Amino acid sequence: MWSSLAGIISGILGSLYNTHGVPIVIYATLSKWQTKEFQNTVQAHFLFTSIFVVLGQATGNVWTDKTIPIFLITLPFLIAATFIGKKLAKKTSNHNFENWIYLLIGILGILLFISK
Repeated sequence: MWSSLAGIISGILGSLYNTHGVPIVIYATLSKWQTKEFQNTVQAHFLFTSIFVVLGQATGNVWTDKTIPIFLITLPFLIAATFIGKKLAKKTSNHNFENWIYLLIGILGILLFISK
């Protein structure tokens, strides 16, 4: 039941604001999965969702002539963050991992709130 609710809320938020990940991350954290299981589940969600988002944006003429250059500029930071995140996840206990997740969700929420 909770997974269905998280999926529905994720779909609604993803459609409206492209913020589909927060309910999935909260659900995965509350499920008390081990760090590796958490990472695998969330990564699979983001992979498949991102593929559909990119395909939808590409076919819906959402991209501009600046989209690809901006993506290429951010790509090195994305790769670096991925490697740093993997290193930190290996050195973090499950309890601390959950705390970091909640802290980062809170920070992202505050940033989203201030940017509007």
